[in-house]
Amino acid sequence: MANPKCKYCELETVEISDQTLQDMRAMHPNIRSLAARPKNGWWRICAGCDQYALGREMTRGFPIRTSSGEISEVNQLLADLGLEDF
Repeated sequence: MANPKCKYCELETVEISDQTLQDMRAMHPNIRSLAARPKNGWWRICAGCDQYALGREMTRGFPIRTSSGEISEVNQLLADLGLEDF
């Protein structure tokens, strides 16, 4: 089942765990698209709008879960979508 689309850019959102959100917030990023509440312990967020908060400039970004249930990271996801320059 597909995740909802981002209201800012129309990319399909991804999900992050509570722990990932805590790890991200420790770096004090500007987060634009985070859902107001988690669903079943997972927070929806846009990998395009919040790519830097998700670790775009890191060697390996924070773990994200795609709509297919695959665990990935932002750099790999954007490459898989052909959006390396997004």
